[in-house]
Amino acid sequence: MSVRLPLRRLVVNADDAGIDLPRNDGILEAYSSGVLTSATLLATGPACEDFARRARRAPDPAGRGALGIGVHLNLSECCPPASAQGVPGAFVSKHELWERAARSAFDPRLVETELAAQLQRVLDLGLSPTHIDGHNHVHMFPCVAEALGRLVQRFPFVAARRRSIEFPGASEPCEKSARFAALPVGRSRGAIRGPACFAGFCLEGRCSFERLIAVLEMCPAESLELMLHPGRCASDSVPYSAESEREVELAVLLDPRLGEWLASHEVQLVHYGAFTAE
Repeated sequence: MSVRLPLRRLVVNADDAGIDLPRNDGILEAYSSGVLTSATLLATGPACEDFARRARRAPDPAGRGALGIGVHLNLSECCPPASAQGVPGAFVSKHELWERAARSAFDPRLVETELAAQLQRVLDLGLSPTHIDGHNHVHMFPCVAEALGRLVQRFPFVAARRRSIEFPGASEPCEKSARFAALPVGRSRGAIRGPACFAGFCLEGRCSFERLIAVLEMCPAESLELMLHPGRCASDSVPYSAESEREVELAVLLDPRLGEWLASHEVQLVHYGAFTAE
């Protein structure tokens, strides 16, 4: 008999949709044949339009519900700016971006203009986003959070990745969690809702069925977002999208044992839309 866990609702989210065609292939495969429920789309990614087109007509696997699609707001080097002016000093490497954002070196009004353009682009592609988050977790920084606080008044997104900090026990301390835990928590101007817990850093570079199950068993709350980066790989893809770990994560999501484990423990697969309706 399965032990009843605190975890009742699970969002399995794939970041970086739209960065290239192999990534799109893997994400949509993980949705149609695995346990993926959600993906966040880079509005200015080279394969953004391809993902939007295919996601709109993706079949609902096993009556589980449509794929939840969020907007992966970006100020890093992987994609060009969406607005005409961009944000001076942004669109650099993620580490350089983090250092500048930590100093609040960006004008929140310009950030707001840029992110609004990215949100509008996703709407223009005929999608109805379920949530927002930040590529390289840029939404965590105060100068970006300030802009997002105003944007939730202008766009119909009321769910957001709360904090990119893993719950205690998910993994040993890591540089990313420590960096984000040190940031001040800003007040939201909107009704920002989402899963109570977040995990994903603990699986980067070492994802396996056993490790993923261990994370789910440790979750102390009723709801969790599990962040992954599945995809198919190609030698001519962008460097971080061509890493072999993309296919490892995809294989774990396609492992039939995972769906069986979730069913036996009565964990419901949902996307962020389940939280906006509350």
